[in-house]
Amino acid sequence: MTTESRWVRGAELAGRTLAGALAWLLVLAGTLCVGYTLLRAFGPAPWSTVGFALALTVSLLAVAAGLYGHPGIRERVRARRD
Repeated sequence: MTTESRWVRGAELAGRTLAGALAWLLVLAGTLCVGYTLLRAFGPAPWSTVGFALALTVSLLAVAAGLYGHPGIRERVRARRD
């Protein structure tokens, strides 16, 4: 049985915390972009259809990457799948 040092546990905790914070920031940024894209698309200044679809796709991918990048959510998905 190997024991991890205090520094290793601290580094793992710091890494998980940082990954979680960055994942939620990515979700927030993606959500704001989705909202802005929808407001811009249905507002007075029309966009092209291709520009709207591209912006919406990139925004939704940012939200999905943020959710998958969160360590807690990723572990729940893997546990449910197994």
